[in-house]
Amino acid sequence: MCLYSAVCDSNLRKNMLLRFISFLFIGTLLSGCGDTNTPDSPAEDQIKDYTKELEDCKDNTAKKSQQQKKEVVKEEVTHIRGFAIEPDDIIFGNEDAKIVLLEYFSPTCPACSYYHKRVFPEVKRKYIDTGKIAYVMREFIGNKQDFDATILARCKGDKDNYVKFMDIILERQDNWAFTKNYRNELTNLGMAGGISQIEYEKCLNNQNLNFILLENTKFVTREPSFMGTPSFFINGEHFSMPYTIEDLSSEIDKKLK
Repeated sequence: MCLYSAVCDSNLRKNMLLRFISFLFIGTLLSGCGDTNTPDSPAEDQIKDYTKELEDCKDNTAKKSQQQKKEVVKEEVTHIRGFAIEPDDIIFGNEDAKIVLLEYFSPTCPACSYYHKRVFPEVKRKYIDTGKIAYVMREFIGNKQDFDATILARCKGDKDNYVKFMDIILERQDNWAFTKNYRNELTNLGMAGGISQIEYEKCLNNQNLNFILLENTKFVTREPSFMGTPSFFINGEHFSMPYTIEDLSSEIDKKLK
């Protein structure tokens, strides 16, 4: 079977050229017989056959190409995350609560560091520890430092270690985030918390972790209301008020009622 129309065309032309020369010679001899009512010459018949074969070949090639395109499209259709809880999310509180508060933050974001030091503990006390809400932390990767810090926090693969490392990362943000030796500082933090340098390097090359961070970042950048970190979404609705405990409490209480 021919796979490409160009190949079909070339092969058929070679075969038909030889046939055409042969029948042209025969047609020349026959033309001297003086029969003006002779049907189409064998050469003309062969040209018609060639045209039909060429069209059939091109039709088959087009069908095969369309089928291949459908298969590629089918392979490219993957799950697109949203504001609902994902299997790879870092979740606090009651996962079955009717309120899902999703926070997008960056490890190098000073405002995020402030929020987690001053506001988040109150949100945790009032709504997370009491089981009133599900609180989701998702990372927005804005630079290489964000990526490396998040990989360190996610390296062990469990929530307890994530919280332990992310608390230190945000608490000591000034010590690592804005220095050219940030990788060394993160490596030292990892070793102090039980992650060796070799283990950390393996995590940095973990394609699954890379995919999670890429998808988290891609999703929120497509959201028109997203203006930077920290950003909050309550049941999929962007929270546009200042992220104080008073304003957050007001909005959460309103939805709880």
